[in-house]
Amino acid sequence: LLPNGQIGMFEETEEFAAAEIPKKKVKEHTRAPKRKMEEIYGNLPTEEPEIHYLTDEEKTCKRCGGHMCVIGFDTHTEIKHIPAVYKVREIRLEKCVCKCCEGKMDEDGEEHPVFAVAEGPRALIRGSMISPSLAAHEINAKLNLRLPLYCLGQEYARNGLCRSRQTMSNNMLALGGMLEPLYERMKKELVRMEIIHADETPWQVNHGNGKEGPVRGYFWVYTSGKYEPKQIVLYDYENGRGAEYPKKFLRGFSGYGHCDGLGQYSAVRGFTRVGCFAHLWRYFLNAVKVQSDRNDYTTAAGVGLLMIDEIFKAERKDPEKPREASPLSLEEIGEIRKTATKALLEKFFGWCAEKERENLPSAKTREAIQYALNQKEALSRILEDPRLELTNNAAEHAVRPVAVGRKNWLFSDRERGARALSVLFSIVETAKANALKPYEYLKHIFETMRGGKNIEWPELLPWSGKIPESVRI
Repeated sequence: LLPNGQIGMFEETEEFAAAEIPKKKVKEHTRAPKRKMEEIYGNLPTEEPEIHYLTDEEKTCKRCGGHMCVIGFDTHTEIKHIPAVYKVREIRLEKCVCKCCEGKMDEDGEEHPVFAVAEGPRALIRGSMISPSLAAHEINAKLNLRLPLYCLGQEYARNGLCRSRQTMSNNMLALGGMLEPLYERMKKELVRMEIIHADETPWQVNHGNGKEGPVRGYFWVYTSGKYEPKQIVLYDYENGRGAEYPKKFLRGFSGYGHCDGLGQYSAVRGFTRVGCFAHLWRYFLNAVKVQSDRNDYTTAAGVGLLMIDEIFKAERKDPEKPREASPLSLEEIGEIRKTATKALLEKFFGWCAEKERENLPSAKTREAIQYALNQKEALSRILEDPRLELTNNAAEHAVRPVAVGRKNWLFSDRERGARALSVLFSIVETAKANALKPYEYLKHIFETMRGGKNIEWPELLPWSGKIPESVRI
């Protein structure tokens, strides 16, 4: 027997259980539907089924000794991986000389034998054994998968291929130079556009031209607007962060430019700044984070953050997920901005002007309000064209490959290497933006380049109708 009022080890009353487990309200969320098997591997080549049969002995019933009937198959599907295979291929082009003309002199007394060489693929890089497929593989491994070259060299060695990191680096430099004509054509297309995005990120070069010691350079990133007919992502390495660099790159551009608060973009002729509400939102979020109570939205920082949230929500966008596309059409966005967004902006900037005159205790809040007022003109430009986006996330997303590469590769040894990287990054990221397979696209380019004929560069652009279907995703 238990003492009066004591609960047994395996017994509990409903009241005790309810008090023991308090209920907590959780945030609503949605879950993506489960994918069908065909969606996972539908684009892959499929082999004939591998069928395993029972022997006559196994088809004999172990209980009665009778013959069992076939009722079907137990089936499962698996995806097979075939490792890379490296092969040596020798290409021979027949060469002839005219013996009748051999030894004959011209008017200047010089001998000029007559030769003929068979048509065929030339060496991609003179004096190198690299093939179009190997070149595409190495660029894709470094620029798309962000692998350091020494890791790639170790993997080669495990497969019986001795290829040094220095050789691969030299080939990258040469290939970057060979692809510059394609890069320049993409650049010409970009500066003709009406809407672009711009951003920049630091990059160390150990030996800059004419500099002593390491140089803190920058990769400047320029991308086309979401609604532009051609999607382009270009990188431009420069040794600094001055206004002369975007001025030089964007010469001839005239239109809207999404960017952050960096003042250098204002010096670019024809560049009409469009502010980024994601930057503005983060300023106020940082001010909320330094509060003693982060859940208190009655403060100036909290009120400002909620007002910016309303601007995002008017277009059915989540400020915490600015990359997600709006479900609204351009016409619907235009109507919302004429009414709801315009009123929300007037209310927000009026509130900022009032708070600026107050003696706010938080330095972070004062900084956020000052940023908003400084960027008022640029942030209000979204009212001029529904194609303009609330954020500069397109450029910020394009910066990410460089940031990940910086962690894996650390730096470039020479300025020439950083400039080759900017060209190769541009080719790979623009291919991805146009739903092309980077490896297949690079291989197609290099196969065309070494064909020994005049190269039609416009036919190699990612949006060209001449790109083979096998290259497309």
